[in-house]
Amino acid sequence: MDKFLEIIGLLIVVVTLFLMVAVVKQSGDAVTLVLSLSWAVPAIIGGVILAAFGSMLGQLKAIRANSEKQTELFQSLLDRSRNKS
Repeated sequence: MDKFLEIIGLLIVVVTLFLMVAVVKQSGDAVTLVLSLSWAVPAIIGGVILAAFGSMLGQLKAIRANSEKQTELFQSLLDRSRNKS
Protein backbone atom coordinates (compact mmCIF):
# COMPACT_ATOMS: atom_id res chain seq x y z
CA MET A 1 0.00 0.00 0.00
CA ASP A 2 2.88 2.34 0.75
CA LYS A 3 4.44 2.12 -2.72
CA PHE A 4 0.99 2.40 -4.30
CA LEU A 5 0.32 5.68 -2.49
CA GLU A 6 3.74 7.03 -3.41
CA ILE A 7 3.16 6.21 -7.09
CA ILE A 8 -0.36 7.67 -7.10
CA GLY A 9 0.93 10.85 -5.44
CA LEU A 10 3.67 11.17 -8.03
CA LEU A 11 1.18 10.59 -10.86
CA ILE A 12 -1.11 13.30 -9.49
CA VAL A 13 1.76 15.79 -9.42
CA VAL A 14 2.98 14.91 -12.92
CA VAL A 15 -0.48 14.91 -14.52
CA THR A 16 -1.39 18.20 -12.84
CA LEU A 17 1.80 19.84 -14.05
CA PHE A 18 1.23 18.48 -17.55
CA LEU A 19 -2.35 19.77 -17.63
CA MET A 20 -1.30 23.16 -16.31
CA VAL A 21 1.41 23.50 -18.95
CA ALA A 22 -1.02 22.40 -21.67
CA VAL A 23 -3.65 24.94 -20.61
CA VAL A 24 -1.15 27.79 -20.36
CA LYS A 25 0.53 26.86 -23.65
CA GLN A 26 -2.81 26.74 -25.45
CA SER A 27 -3.84 30.14 -24.16
CA GLY A 28 -0.45 31.81 -23.98
CA ASP A 29 -1.80 34.41 -21.57
CA ALA A 30 -0.31 35.38 -18.21
CA VAL A 31 -3.80 35.59 -16.69
CA THR A 32 -4.39 31.96 -17.59
CA LEU A 33 -1.22 31.03 -15.74
CA VAL A 34 -2.43 32.76 -12.60
CA LEU A 35 -5.89 31.21 -12.89
CA SER A 36 -4.46 27.74 -13.50
CA LEU A 37 -2.43 28.04 -10.33
CA SER A 38 -5.68 28.20 -8.36
CA TRP A 39 -6.44 24.55 -9.17
CA ALA A 40 -2.94 23.26 -9.85
CA VAL A 41 -1.28 24.20 -6.57
CA PRO A 42 -3.84 22.39 -4.35
CA ALA A 43 -3.66 19.31 -6.58
CA ILE A 44 0.15 19.30 -6.46
CA ILE A 45 0.15 19.73 -2.68
CA GLY A 46 -2.39 16.91 -2.38
CA GLY A 47 -0.19 14.64 -4.49
CA VAL A 48 2.86 15.45 -2.40
CA ILE A 49 0.91 14.79 0.81
CA LEU A 50 -0.33 11.47 -0.58
CA ALA A 51 3.21 10.43 -1.53
CA ALA A 52 4.50 11.49 1.89
CA PHE A 53 1.77 9.46 3.58
CA GLY A 54 2.79 6.43 1.54
CA SER A 55 6.40 6.96 2.56
CA MET A 56 5.34 7.25 6.20
CA LEU A 57 3.43 3.97 5.93
CA GLY A 58 6.56 2.30 4.60
CA GLN A 59 8.58 3.61 7.53
CA LEU A 60 5.93 2.44 10.01
CA LYS A 61 5.95 -0.99 8.41
CA ALA A 62 9.73 -1.19 8.86
CA ILE A 63 9.47 -0.01 12.47
CA ARG A 64 6.82 -2.64 13.20
CA ALA A 65 8.92 -5.42 11.67
CA ASN A 66 11.96 -4.37 13.69
CA SER A 67 9.87 -4.13 16.86
CA GLU A 68 8.56 -7.65 16.36
CA LYS A 69 12.10 -8.88 15.74
CA GLN A 70 13.29 -7.25 18.98
CA THR A 71 10.38 -8.80 20.85
CA GLU A 72 11.30 -12.26 19.59
CA LEU A 73 14.95 -11.76 20.53
CA PHE A 74 14.03 -10.52 24.00
CA GLN A 75 11.66 -13.45 24.47
CA SER A 76 14.40 -15.92 23.49
CA LEU A 77 16.76 -14.27 26.01
CA LEU A 78 14.13 -14.59 28.73
CA ASP A 79 13.55 -18.24 27.83
CA ARG A 80 17.28 -18.97 28.03
CA SER A 81 17.63 -17.33 31.41
CA ARG A 82 14.64 -19.27 32.77
CA ASN A 83 16.05 -22.56 31.47
CA LYS A 84 19.40 -21.93 33.20
CA SER A 85 17.76 -21.29 36.57
